[in-house]
Amino acid sequence: MRREERNKRGFSLIKITEDELKDDLKVFEDAFPTGVYSIPNLNKYRVKVRRLLDFCNKTGRIPGDLTEEEWKEFLEEGDDNE
Repeated sequence: MRREERNKRGFSLIKITEDELKDDLKVFEDAFPTGVYSIPNLNKYRVKVRRLLDFCNKTGRIPGDLTEEEWKEFLEEGDDNE
């Protein structure tokens, strides 16, 4: 039985049983008969994730709390040809 809850940080969570999870995974897998599911990377920037997480851990903040200026330290131009 699915039920919605909120965690301590206010994020919405949907609790499901193990059988419901297996059913959902089967529906998802059946939607991709070749077993391949991907999307092209259309982002202009790449995020330097390790540096970002190190910074957040050091300052006790989460990425969503960073200012636009702070974010710029962790972005690099992507290659349009990839």
